[in-house]
Formats: sequence, structure tokens, C-alpha cells
Amino acid sequence: MPSIEPRRAAQLADLAQAVQGLARDIRMYGTFSPGVVEITSLESLVLNYVGAHVAATPSQIASDVGLKSGNTSAVLRSLEHKGLVERRRDEVDGRSIRVWPTEFAERNVDAVRGDWAEMLDKYVAVDVDLVAAVETLRDISLAIGRRTPDDAPARVIPTALK
Repeated sequence: MPSIEPRRAAQLADLAQAVQGLARDIRMYGTFSPGVVEITSLESLVLNYVGAHVAATPSQIASDVGLKSGNTSAVLRSLEHKGLVERRRDEVDGRSIRVWPTEFAERNVDAVRGDWAEMLDKYVAVDVDLVAAVETLRDISLAIGRRTPDDAPARVIPTALK
């Protein structure tokens, strides 16, 4: 593996740490819209995937999100119980199941996104180029999602940070 210039390595690590911190802060802020069903980070990951890939199969969801099939089934059951997704038989292949977001899920996501915007508006300066920031983060996420198994390091969850 090629070596990364130390200054760039520190900046990339700082970026990852900042993204993790911001995600934690947003999660801790919560939501204040009436009627919103709060969901876990994992449920959010799956629900966002289902919203972007309507009628995906549970195995597609598991593969693309990086979950084991049993974990995916548990998350889908929880989301279904909360009224956020529904599973339907495939119209062409009746043996297959497809997953759809519900209208309630769409309203729930819209309300949460509104709450996030309200919260972030208090802390993000108006002159920040949000379009560039979002595009950069999306590009990074897409690039990571396209990596091959040879590019991916063994999964290690850090037990302590500096």
C-alpha cells in the first residue's frame, strides 16, 4: 500500500473524526417535530437505502449496505413494525420479496430533515459553500462504496481514540 504524505494523512483523519463527531451531534440533538418516529442509526441507513432503491430485495439491501442477511431481516422487521417500510411479493417472481418505503416514511424523513436543517442553520455560517461540502462528502462516500474487496482493509473497530 502506498504511503500517504503525513500532512495529508492527518487532514484525512481529521475529516473522518469531524464527520463522526457531527453525526453523533446530529443524532444526540434528536428531532422535535410531532409524530416523528425516531429510529436507530442502522435503521436510518437501511431506510435511506430503501428510499433511494425502491423495490430492492432484502438480499440487495444486505449486500449494498454491508449487513448480514439476519441483521437486515431484523432491521426490516423493526422498520415495518414502525410503519416505515412494507414488504411486497415481486409481481413477476412471486417467490421474491421487494421492499418499499411507505408514505409515512417519506413524511417522517422530510420532518427529520427539516429538524436537521433548523439545527444546523444555527451553527453553519451563511457564507459556507454547502453545495461544495455536500458534493465532496457524497463523492467520498460513493468512492468508498465502489471499492473492491482488495481495497478494503480488515474491519477493525477502534476501542480508543486519542
